[in-house]
Amino acid sequence: MKVFVDKMGEKFEVELPENSTVKDLLEKLDLEDYLVVKGGEILSEHEKISDSDKLRLVPVVSGG
Repeated sequence: MKVFVDKMGEKFEVELPENSTVKDLLEKLDLEDYLVVKGGEILSEHEKISDSDKLRLVPVVSGG
């Protein structure tokens, strides 16, 4: 399946196996400390993503 990703303005497509999860996507992209947002909702790492989903990757920022 193919999903569409927007990572801080950089847009690209990612091929994943059927029944992939958010965690699978982040592992494929070799990313840590990112939130995955779909339709304004933050997804957990165990949620399945579907073919043609449009996902936005947002870096987690902390400090203080």
